[in-house]
Amino acid sequence: MELFEAKALFDGEEFPINLRVANHRGKLYLDLCDRAWRAVEIDAEGWRIVNRPPPRFHRTRGSQPLPAPERGGSLEELRGFLNVDHKGWTLIKAFLVAALRPSVPCPILVAKGEQGAGKTTACRIISALIDPRTGALRGVPREVRDLTAAARNSWIVCFDNLSHLPEELADAACRLATGGGFGGRELYSDHDEAIFDATRPMVFNAIPDLGAARPDFLDRAVIVEFLDMKPEMRRDEARFWREFEQVRPRILGALLDAAAAGLRNLPNVRLDQPPRMADFAIWVNACEKSLGMKPGEALTAYQSNRAETHNLALESSPLYEPVAQLAREGFSGTVAELHARLNCMMSESMRRSVRWPKAPNALSNALRRMASNLRAVGIQIQFSRADTGGRRVVSLVCASEPRKRSSVIVSDRQ
Repeated sequence: MELFEAKALFDGEEFPINLRVANHRGKLYLDLCDRAWRAVEIDAEGWRIVNRPPPRFHRTRGSQPLPAPERGGSLEELRGFLNVDHKGWTLIKAFLVAALRPSVPCPILVAKGEQGAGKTTACRIISALIDPRTGALRGVPREVRDLTAAARNSWIVCFDNLSHLPEELADAACRLATGGGFGGRELYSDHDEAIFDATRPMVFNAIPDLGAARPDFLDRAVIVEFLDMKPEMRRDEARFWREFEQVRPRILGALLDAAAAGLRNLPNVRLDQPPRMADFAIWVNACEKSLGMKPGEALTAYQSNRAETHNLALESSPLYEPVAQLAREGFSGTVAELHARLNCMMSESMRRSVRWPKAPNALSNALRRMASNLRAVGIQIQFSRADTGGRRVVSLVCASEPRKRSSVIVSDRQ
């Protein structure tokens, strides 16, 4: 046995191990998690179920099988199960098709709305369409290690009923959305390190504004507002999930059709001035026709959502109003001078607030986090090199008009 193990380790061929989805030689694969170890193979010609998929998959505790997809369905069959407006529906479709591409940054989907609006049910539906599992929805992770464990064991990471988002977890979620590594001391070892490096689609469900004070988190998020649920719209759980299970194979087939169209159109898609999460925007643009969208509709919805997140980040910051006033007047000086000017403009109660930067270095860090949001509303902030006294200089200028957020799409689809 030791000889066989040594031959496998040193002489055998090495294969990457995938969780639920894989990208192999330009084709996408979706593991059905059934007993026969079948998967769906997706390429530019379409999709098909294969018995022996080339990529290797592993299955974690709680993984549930997907139904065999059926042809002839439409994503519009999913529309009646989600309590969102047209823009929210567009963003959810974009997130679903993006979740089929591994190793590509995917925005964090934040389901927001009052209690009883159907947010939790929507998160369960999203998970059931691509990565069904037992206990798909989790509570807020207590530490980064819990977030890493969730990402190790599920492809779509869903957190339910979050009332707040600690800064450490917001930073970890940003790394997980765009791709990053997590490390820590390996258990029962003094010197070895356990390393986890991955990209995951994530869904956060919350009533308050998550990450309102964290512009970097909002910059990687799409926020979907769920509508007020009218009494006549409510259905009992058994009937709701019975109706959903009846159409789930057709909805999955329609989603696979959109991914195949995306692979076919992707080489011909070009974006002028691509936004943040450019890979996501390009991929969704390649799939939008098969998703039932008009040309440019997905990018328009995404840019509109980004504008709203910029406003949310600024409105939640106590620095925005005084910084905007100084920008209109024009300011150039050291960070310490700017800190003193801002302190004079604010009340004592605000200066005592935990959200107010107490020192120039804290102000510098806060302004750097807000820089992209400020530019989106026409406020230019620039940090220059140290002056003759060794101090850094910061300049604030208010442009006459906010920078336009429109992009030109050049696409030559067949």
